[in-house]
Amino acid sequence: MRKLPEEATDRAAWLLPLLAAHGLATATSLLPRGPLGRECWVPFLQGTRSERLTGLLVAAVEDGTTHVTDDQAEELSEVHLAALGRDLRMERATLEVVTTLEAAGLDHRVLKGPAVAHLDYPDPAQRSFIDVDVLVRSDQWDDAVAALTAVGGHRAYPEPRAGWDRRFTKGTTFKMGDFCEVDLHRTVVSGPFGLSVDLEALWERPDDLVLGGRPLKVLPPEARFLQACFSAAVSDVPPRLASLRDIAQMGLGGKVDSGRLARLTRSSRAEVVVHRAVQLATASLPVSGLGLLGEWVGALRPGVLQSRVMASYLRSSDRYLSQCLGGVWGIRGTRDRLAYLRGLALPDRRFVTDRYRGHMDRWYQAACRLVRGHLAA
Repeated sequence: MRKLPEEATDRAAWLLPLLAAHGLATATSLLPRGPLGRECWVPFLQGTRSERLTGLLVAAVEDGTTHVTDDQAEELSEVHLAALGRDLRMERATLEVVTTLEAAGLDHRVLKGPAVAHLDYPDPAQRSFIDVDVLVRSDQWDDAVAALTAVGGHRAYPEPRAGWDRRFTKGTTFKMGDFCEVDLHRTVVSGPFGLSVDLEALWERPDDLVLGGRPLKVLPPEARFLQACFSAAVSDVPPRLASLRDIAQMGLGGKVDSGRLARLTRSSRAEVVVHRAVQLATASLPVSGLGLLGEWVGALRPGVLQSRVMASYLRSSDRYLSQCLGGVWGIRGTRDRLAYLRGLALPDRRFVTDRYRGHMDRWYQAACRLVRGHLAA
């Protein structure tokens, strides 16, 4: 184990990956026995909260891996209870959304937080989440939007053109009441990779989740792992430690079938995503590997085109524009590609005037961003 940095804030940041690996079978380093001094504890607890790792810190204290003072235990309890309260509110909101969709006769899958917490972690309290994510079928998209609107939901953003969302978007956010946002998904990630995902495969072999005594349908383990890879590799740059822990947790959990994952990854043209996500997890967390699944991922050889698409997600500027243009790669079929390009070039005027003075202003600003991005590269 490397020597702890001398500066308190540096020590706190150094300890967070150790916490993120707590309880994993292949973890190579443990948290210090502690307790930490006040100057280190304060930034460490702040980092734990921002990285959504409070549940793992509670587990580490409860199993005796690390120790805290009475005051620190009280502070940790307060932060953790706040996270659990938020989780419960999100779970209740999830059930309300599912009830609305079921009443409208719409298929759905609960995504991310609740599914991962309850099915992939030994204790759901170890995995916090902050919003509601539900997947619906593309051909039922308009009906799902209408159903949520009918119960008081308000879209955060309009769609560029009529019919655009059900064909090309990742999804949209609905504001439901004062404190809750619902992310209604058509696919599991934005940009080119969201357009290349094998959507039909997401609806096969659903897993069952019981939430509040009610059975719900969620993605199968392989699709949950792929979505976790998207979150870790491209959604947040740099990724949250909680996202990297998800990769390791599911990779070592024994539920992911490498054969099925290989087929889903290949049909979604996402080899580069899985490869990068696992590399990030094993490089950032003190783990010796992800077993047989890690060996399969290590043997992946992503293609040049996928690597170029990945680069559009990692740009320090103009990521949105680069991903929009890269979407042509993700779409299958010439007719759909032409419709996509038309929607990008000529969205409805109400969509444009919310952000620009008109189409010419929008095109001019896009061209300027492209030139600046090219010069910076």
